[in-house]
Amino acid sequence: MGGIIAWLIAVSSVLLPYDEDYLGIRGSDISDRYPRLLNFMSHDRITLAGTMISIGIIYYLLGRYGLSKGLHWAKTAATASCAVGFASFFLYLGYGYFDPLHATAAVLLFPMFLLSLRSRGDKTLVHPPNLRNDRAWLLGQWGQLMMVVLGFAFAIGGLVISGVGITGVFVRTDLAYLCIGTDEIRSFNDRLISAIAHDRAGFGGALFCDAIAILGTALWGIRQNERWIWWLFLLGGIPGFWGAFSVHAMIGYTDFVHLLPAYFAFAVYIAGLVLLYPYLMGRSRKIVADKRVSIEDSRKL
Repeated sequence: MGGIIAWLIAVSSVLLPYDEDYLGIRGSDISDRYPRLLNFMSHDRITLAGTMISIGIIYYLLGRYGLSKGLHWAKTAATASCAVGFASFFLYLGYGYFDPLHATAAVLLFPMFLLSLRSRGDKTLVHPPNLRNDRAWLLGQWGQLMMVVLGFAFAIGGLVISGVGITGVFVRTDLAYLCIGTDEIRSFNDRLISAIAHDRAGFGGALFCDAIAILGTALWGIRQNERWIWWLFLLGGIPGFWGAFSVHAMIGYTDFVHLLPAYFAFAVYIAGLVLLYPYLMGRSRKIVADKRVSIEDSRKL
């Protein structure tokens, strides 16, 4: 819900009233002076909103099908991801803009995180494992590798974006798109860069939070015929990628070098979904047969 609200704001006014109070100017003043600058801020906020929606979907599915069954790996993935997400709030110490809405959301959500820690996390499996290394299993191994690569890629991207957000704020392609320099922005409004840095660092923190959840699921959660895992990857990825690609096309920020990491991540994401489909979405009767084989083998031993 928070991601959807943030998306609606980003495609309309972009700035909230407290943003304008902090800056001392209205959004229309920015767009009148620098037409691309408000679009650039919208681009940061839509990518953040898409990532927030992805995180929400992943947490829901982890809670519904993982934590509710006491799976240890699901609790580990969710706990690590949440811990990173809440800790990323303190990135504001680097860019100097305290966002009251962000703080309020963190205060409201933190008790839910603490309550989730009370859930059991002592089970390793819900269903017996498949003991046959067939073609679906082999494709699943490659699919798992793709999702692990995707998780690491998102983690690196999140760290880099957060680092940029609390230091230089802009990269070369950003300034080329804006056709202005940081000194000119600072001379126009000395608080504007801090507000932009807040969006950039926030997106980087959210992306790293998303990465931990994806990586934990990819490393420990992939088991044959666990259909919800495939749906987690599919539904969890759509809002993030849709937000990233749609807003860049909408504002005309289509520099190939800037979007190259996103193109790479999307290709890995699609490859992972395709390769994992036979393994995760196959019929469950294979596992039953494998369980019978394993019992017979154990009797022989």
